Amino acid sequence: MKKAILLLSAVVFIMGGCMSAEKKPTADEVPVPFSEIEGQYRNSAEVDCELLLNITKSPQGYVYKFRVKDQLYEGNVGFTVADENYVILEGIPWEQNIGQLGEDDDPEEMKGDPTYGIETIWTGDELVFQNYGNAMNYYVKINCDEKYITLIRDAANSSR
Repeated sequence: MKKAILLLSAVVFIMGGCMSAEKKPTADEVPVPFSEIEGQYRNSAEVDCELLLNITKSPQGYVYKFRVKDQLYEGNVGFTVADENYVILEGIPWEQNIGQLGEDDDPEEMKGDPTYGIETIWTGDELVFQNYGNAMNYYVKINCDEKYITLIRDAANSSR
């Protein structure tokens, strides 16, 4: 009886580990709304920083190259479908993430845990994200003074 319980426990443990492993979709398994995500995106004319994003398809999935002024970031593109279509630029380190501030806290003196990745809302030809928080929740994602950043697909360089 003891051996049966031990064997059953081992099977449950192994099955639980196999079931919880998250599989990253390949380029052919990306959710349908994102099948036309490839292309080059630039910041809108109102934004006073130079931003250029290229999303391409590779055998392992979608990848990006994101130029923010003189800095180049590269990584994988993640996708989430919820109430909106989200595109995640994985691995980009945020400039600052202090989090919730108290009344007497000074953002310049606080250090938060490093945060990575930029989650954007994709509308077909635009990627939009909030770049920094407010006095109650202080963070800065990229080095650009704009609060809301819209990256617009460059029609000449799109795959559509």
